[in-house]
Amino acid sequence: MNQVKISRTEAYSLLNENDMNVLNQKLNEINEYVYKKYGSCASFDFQFYLDKETNEIFLEVVSAENKVLYRFVFRIDGRGRKPIGITKKYSITLPKQYYHALDMFLHDEKLSASEFLRLLIVDFVDEKKLFKQYKINDDDI
Repeated sequence: MNQVKISRTEAYSLLNENDMNVLNQKLNEINEYVYKKYGSCASFDFQFYLDKETNEIFLEVVSAENKVLYRFVFRIDGRGRKPIGITKKYSITLPKQYYHALDMFLHDEKLSASEFLRLLIVDFVDEKKLFKQYKINDDDI
């Protein structure tokens, strides 16, 4: 990885308006998570890194002792990605600890949430033989 530390302002300058809203929401969630887990007196700082090869922003929450308390990978806008199908947006509600566990897993596995969900859905549809069950062909779409 080719990561360089960047300022919060630099991170925001790389984002479009939608990405900024997502990042702001994530920062609020992280604030809440860190305060709940480490206490309201916990001293922490946000640090941003840009991976120039993958075009990802890494957001780290670091304690006063320089220990990483939380890490989130923010993929910038999917720049340069070729379309692989139709994009549909779904919204799900889960307890926050599930989102935090998933974020950590995705970071460790170097997967985006979209990649993970795509793999999960494809495996499920194939395992349940839903194309056959609902008589769906490539020509039908």
